[in-house]
Amino acid sequence: MLQRHEISRLRQDFEQIADQAFSFGKTVHADDVQISLQETESWTVGARNRKPLQRNSSIRRNALVSVICDGIRASAATTDFSPDAIKRALQAATDIARYGERDDLAAFADASEYCSDIRDLDLYHPWDIAYPDALELALQTEESAFAVDACIHQTEGASVWSSAGLSFLASSRGFTGSVPWSQHGIACSPVAMRDGARQVESWSTTGRSATQLESPEQVGRISGTRALQAIGGRQVPTGTYRILIDAPTATGLLGEFMRAVSGPLLRQGNSFLAGALGQAAFAEHVSISENPFLLQGNSSAPYDADGIAGTQRHVVERGILKGYFLDLYSARFLKMAPTGNGGQTYNMQISSSLTQPSDTQDEMLRKLGTGLLITHMAGSSDLTTGTFSRAVRGAWVQDGRIVHPVAGVTIASNLREMFAGIVALGADAVERGPFRTGSWLLENMSVGGSA
Repeated sequence: MLQRHEISRLRQDFEQIADQAFSFGKTVHADDVQISLQETESWTVGARNRKPLQRNSSIRRNALVSVICDGIRASAATTDFSPDAIKRALQAATDIARYGERDDLAAFADASEYCSDIRDLDLYHPWDIAYPDALELALQTEESAFAVDACIHQTEGASVWSSAGLSFLASSRGFTGSVPWSQHGIACSPVAMRDGARQVESWSTTGRSATQLESPEQVGRISGTRALQAIGGRQVPTGTYRILIDAPTATGLLGEFMRAVSGPLLRQGNSFLAGALGQAAFAEHVSISENPFLLQGNSSAPYDADGIAGTQRHVVERGILKGYFLDLYSARFLKMAPTGNGGQTYNMQISSSLTQPSDTQDEMLRKLGTGLLITHMAGSSDLTTGTFSRAVRGAWVQDGRIVHPVAGVTIASNLREMFAGIVALGADAVERGPFRTGSWLLENMSVGGSA
């Protein structure tokens, strides 16, 4: 795994490659050159049914060279960092530009737009763990899943993994930035089998530092419990019910909101939230924040793919949509300021002024009363109209207590109505990718089940 002294050496190598690219750019008559470089070292150790799986390790290098020639932007990629390879990539990009159309919106950022304060966000914590110790963590994770119930005696695998690298961006317009980073994780996918039924569920934990990870025992126990609770699901009658969406599943809804207010859909006019800035998008008690600068945050970064810094902000405040997620191109198209979200969504969290520390999942089930707990959704929404229709599974809840697993049903609504109709958010928050949320309690939704 890349060590700190190697990061310093690699940064110097990347700076030299960038200087070469800028010099080569002049020889091929490029007006501007931008180069993105990344080197990543990764390993994965796994176990399945108490037996070790093959250990995988890799070193990956990626370079993306972009040029502006007479207002035309073009790019070429390579995995070879040698001077000749970088020169060939530059030549390829300029050759591509000859056949493009001028698009002034695609120009690189102006010097004044680049990030001027590249913060150290403490993202680099390589995991120095020996192979036998990593394998033991994977085996412990499996054993914890097996211990949940006798009907769990197989898994689709438990894994322990780690990545570390250096990301680098430089522009001939005067920007150079580099970010050392690491990411580690533990995951488990147990199989519950009973009376001919089979159900696979998963749980995982990730962090910039190994110290941020949930323990193998937690990962195994939670994944095993989720598999056990899902096995033998049956339909409920078609009807209209209160709905509780558990926290891991709700992160997907937060992701759909993010996509609906992001540059690509907005500039195409293909979002149900286009033009909604300054309007109510969620229930009044709900706010959504974004923080690019959270120390050791899984989705923290000092700048985006355009070299522009993000902003710590409220995207939604007391239900009102306050901001979009705009890369540089989309911002220019929409005649707005970029938000530093070019290829990057930072740490996002949804919160409610009504949430209390005591709002655990058990308390949220009590608030649900009678209705449907959703622990899995399949499919995606129509973000042009906001139409929401999903196949789901979960559990039927009666008087705040889980009665039986549910499967083979669908739910339908509209995302705008769902966001505005959030009754409560739980304190049982989890993080998946850049999204952090607790469970969502929603008022009546249409459920398609048995006749």
